[in-house]
Amino acid sequence: MELELLHHYAEGNWKNILEMLTGKYNTKFYNQLYLWIQPTEEDIQFIGQQVHKQGALVLASVGCGTGLLEWLIQCITGLCVIGIEHDRKWWESRYAPPKFLPLMYANEISDGTFPSYSAIMFCYFNNKTAFREYMKLFKGNCLIIIGPEEGSGRHTDPLPFDPEVQTLGWKLVSSREIQNSKDHIVVYERC
Repeated sequence: MELELLHHYAEGNWKNILEMLTGKYNTKFYNQLYLWIQPTEEDIQFIGQQVHKQGALVLASVGCGTGLLEWLIQCITGLCVIGIEHDRKWWESRYAPPKFLPLMYANEISDGTFPSYSAIMFCYFNNKTAFREYMKLFKGNCLIIIGPEEGSGRHTDPLPFDPEVQTLGWKLVSSREIQNSKDHIVVYERC
């Protein structure tokens, strides 16, 4: 299945990858090494619509891992997507999984990295201290947090509906559950 995934990526065939992720044709592929969620095309369109609705032209995904989700977003919505990871040494090592998107690294982030015309996304992010630091640098109006609902048996920090996000100056404007998975895409705008 992994080889099939890489083959579809090499051909730019995002539809077949989504079919693998959603279990269409009984060939469900799920591997957290590549992707923590199993989005449908509608879920990805939702992200694109929300980013555009907030006037953003670029989506910066912090903690993107392999960048498979971000590559799918870029292919399906036409958004320019930037993947950001922490450990260059790991992601450029021979042991790292394949990358589906060029990465920028945390030590390359500066005050101008997230301009006002950008949106920022955290998918299964797990470091609230780092989250707060990124949010201090972020100048845009659209924040997306993807992760599990409270009590689902999975954990992220922050959770998608974390009340602290609102105390940081953000208002929840929209949300969507991903395929009855108890994973949610939650969209905030700056107050």
